[in-house]
Amino acid sequence: EILADSEVTIKDTVSYENLIPGASYLLKGVLMDQETGEELLLDGNPVTAETAFTPEERSGSVEVVFTLDGSSLAGKSLVVFETLYYVDADGTQREICSHKDIDDAGQTVHLSENPPEVPEEPTETPSVSNPVKTGDDAPILLYLGIGAGALVLAGTLTVLYL
Repeated sequence: EILADSEVTIKDTVSYENLIPGASYLLKGVLMDQETGEELLLDGNPVTAETAFTPEERSGSVEVVFTLDGSSLAGKSLVVFETLYYVDADGTQREICSHKDIDDAGQTVHLSENPPEVPEEPTETPSVSNPVKTGDDAPILLYLGIGAGALVLAGTLTVLYL
């Protein structure tokens, strides 16, 4: 949920798997009006954004950033649709996959007239429990003394036996 303000920024993080490292890709996004199921139009134009990227690894994530005037959108729910394209060396774009689910809660942003409620910070500092004690508390000198005594006794018994 975000405030329907004159300048709204929506960052859509897209995770990907099994892309070719070093290849060129283009991720295009469009904002949809969840109520109508149609593209969101501002001044008669759809609200779109795109990000070109070259993955260094097969899996990762990339952001598509939308910036728009949301002052007239209070009460609306917007859904981000994305399409991923492979870009050939000659610039030809080939669609690889898309994510277009108007009911996906993870892709939905609600615009409200009032700022979203921020949880209050705790007024009291929580008490800290006793820290966990690590290490060995065994009296090492006692064990060394018992070991030395056992050696002396074993030596004495050996001498008497011989």
